[in-house]
Amino acid sequence: DYDGATAAFTAAANDPARQLTAGYWKALCLKSQARYDAALAALVALEPVAANEPLAEAIAFQRGMCERLSGKTTEAQQTLLAL
Repeated sequence: DYDGATAAFTAAANDPARQLTAGYWKALCLKSQARYDAALAALVALEPVAANEPLAEAIAFQRGMCERLSGKTTEAQQTLLAL
């Protein structure tokens, strides 16, 4: 149940210690539902928090994939080539 998982990850993201991981998984749930713009917004919101974290590269990769899937090919190419 992606809607339930998205809600649970949204709630978990309110905890600063879990914000990054929960936000990432929320974005993946949204992506799995083909809600690419919402997933992209969730990923972009994580970038300032993820700057020096191990998950930063995965967030950038998923951002590029969501950009591609939502038809933003130029942005996707720039995001993915920067990895």
